[in-house]
Amino acid sequence: MKPWCGLLAIMAFLFVAVALSVDRQNDREEQRQRQLAAALALRGVEVRFWRGRAVQATLVAQPLTDTVFRELAQLPDLERLVLLDVPQLTVSRELTNQLRSLQELVVINVPYPQLQLEAWRGCRTLKRLKLSQTGLTDDQLQVLSEFTQMQRLDLDDNRISDEGLAQLAQLPQLKELSVRGNPVTAEGVQQLLLARPQLVVHFDKTQVQAVPNN
Repeated sequence: MKPWCGLLAIMAFLFVAVALSVDRQNDREEQRQRQLAAALALRGVEVRFWRGRAVQATLVAQPLTDTVFRELAQLPDLERLVLLDVPQLTVSRELTNQLRSLQELVVINVPYPQLQLEAWRGCRTLKRLKLSQTGLTDDQLQVLSEFTQMQRLDLDDNRISDEGLAQLAQLPQLKELSVRGNPVTAEGVQQLLLARPQLVVHFDKTQVQAVPNN
């Protein structure tokens, strides 16, 4: 047998051994995440999996305690968190900073003071945010200006006016904005688009985008 044939055989053996080791690690990790998902289910959290990884968690009408938050932080691939009618939130930047893969946060019918939006600035990976029926006002939008990585904002059914829209022009990465169900006007939207001509704005059941100058 030629020397290179033996070398190829060794390399093939090592490749198979590494692949099997990775598969075993993946299986153990999936099992760990599914056990954690089962524990979270007892606390009212529904966890969805994709390709063996927990990628979404939904909490409906149950308190988000620090215990639940710390368990969510043990899901390293969690990309989407949905909070519906949550009566109580225990949130801090220390906790949100542990959600290292979170890209989307959906909050519906949770009063703004309970949300403690300032604490969510710890999620540096957060790119999509939906705050609907939270009572959000113009004065409270200033906090959002610090979410500089935000690409999509859904602020439907709140109390945002044209004055609040102007503040959102400060978000450098923002590509899409929805403000349906808010007391904004077409004039206010057009003023925003003058500052951010590439931004797509949904309001009053329409989609508005600035017309490029000829």
